[in-house]
Amino acid sequence: MKTKYSYKDIVLQPSYSDIKSRSELDVSKEFLGRRFNSVAIPANMKCTIDFDKALQLSEAGYFYILHRFYDYDQILKWVEDSQLIRTISISLGVNNKDYKFIDKLVNRDLRVDFITIDVAHGHHLLVKEMIEYIKYKCKFTQVIAGNVGTPAMIFYTITSTGVTLQTFIEYFTYALIIIGGFAAVGLIVLALMKKDFVSELPPLILPNTGNMGIPICLFAYGTEGLGIASAIASVIILLHFTLGVLLAKKSFSLKILITNMPIYGIIAAVIVLYYDWEVPGFVVNTTFLLTYATIFLVLMSLGIALTKLKVVSWLNASILSCVRIIIGPIIGFGLIKYLNLTGLAAGVLLIQSAMPSAILTYLVGSMYSEKRVVDSIASVIVTSTLMSFVTIPIVVYLSLKYF
Repeated sequence: MKTKYSYKDIVLQPSYSDIKSRSELDVSKEFLGRRFNSVAIPANMKCTIDFDKALQLSEAGYFYILHRFYDYDQILKWVEDSQLIRTISISLGVNNKDYKFIDKLVNRDLRVDFITIDVAHGHHLLVKEMIEYIKYKCKFTQVIAGNVGTPAMIFYTITSTGVTLQTFIEYFTYALIIIGGFAAVGLIVLALMKKDFVSELPPLILPNTGNMGIPICLFAYGTEGLGIASAIASVIILLHFTLGVLLAKKSFSLKILITNMPIYGIIAAVIVLYYDWEVPGFVVNTTFLLTYATIFLVLMSLGIALTKLKVVSWLNASILSCVRIIIGPIIGFGLIKYLNLTGLAAGVLLIQSAMPSAILTYLVGSMYSEKRVVDSIASVIVTSTLMSFVTIPIVVYLSLKYF
C-alpha cells in the first residue's frame, strides 16, 4: 500500500540566513544575453498581463510574456508601436493565423525579442514545426536588415572609392583621437552634472557617422568622400560593440562582437586594401546597389526611430547635446589644424565629428542599462538630432568653403 501525502503533511523549513537587509540581495538574472531585474515571470494570461502592464514591466527591466488572446491585429499594432522599448515578448500558438502573424512581422521588418509557443502539449510535432518556421523566417529578416546592407556598404565605400590602406589607417587613427577628445570632455561634463559618467557616456562619444554621416558626406563630396567617411564610421561601429557594450553592461562580450556582421565587412575591406586586390566586377556592382539601397533604408529608419523616442528632461538633454554637436566639431577642427589637413580629407573629418548621437547607443543601452540611463540616452539622441538640423548645414557650408 502506497503512502500518500497532501500539502498539510509537508513543511518547508527555511535554512539559517545571515542576510540583514533585502538591499543586500541581487535577484536579477541574465537570460539569453540580457539581464532582467527578477527571475519572477508573470503568467501570460488575460487576467495577469495586458499591453500597459507589458510596457511597464519592459521599462522597469523585468521579463514578461504577453498573452496571445488579443486579436492578432491588435498585437501587431502594439509590436509596431513598441519597437524601441527594452523588451518585446509575445505568445503565439501553432495555427495558420500564427504563421500568418509571423509573415506579417517579417514583411514589416518588426523586432520581437522573445516568442513563447503557448500550447498545452509542448512536445507536439506542431510546436517543433512552428519553432523551425520562426527561426527560419525571423533569422532571415535579421540577416537581410542588419547583416547584409551595412557590411556591403562598408566594403564598397572602402574598396571602390580610391581609398588606400594608408589612408584608411590614418583616418581610423584620427577618429580614435577625436573619440578620445569627446570622452575627455564628456566625462568632465557628466561629472559636473552628477550623472552616471560610465553608462551615459556613449551618446557623447559615439556620433551617428553611419546613418547620417555617410549620406551627408556623399552629398557634400560625392563618391570621393565615401571612403574616408566609411573609414571613420568603421571606428564608431567597432566601438559600439566593444566600448559601448562595456560601458552599458559593465563587462565585455566577445560574442556580441563576433556576431556583428559589419565587423566582417571592415575586415574584408582591409584585407583587400592590404593585398591590393582588384575586386571582381560582379562584387563591385552588387555592393554598389546594396550601398545605395542601404543609405535610403538607414535614413528612413532613422526618421522612424526618432518618432518613437521621448525626451525626459529638455534642459539636461540640451546641455549634453551641445557637448556632442558643438564641442564635437571644435575638437575635430582642432585636430585638422594640428595635422594641417586640407581639402576633402579635412572636410569629411569635420562633418563626421559634427554628427549627433548615434541611435545605436540607445539600442545597446536598452539591453543592458537601467531605465533612468536609457531615458537619458534617448533624450540626448532626440535633442542632438533636432539641433543638428541647424548645425550640420553650417558645418557642411564651412567645410566646402574653407577646405
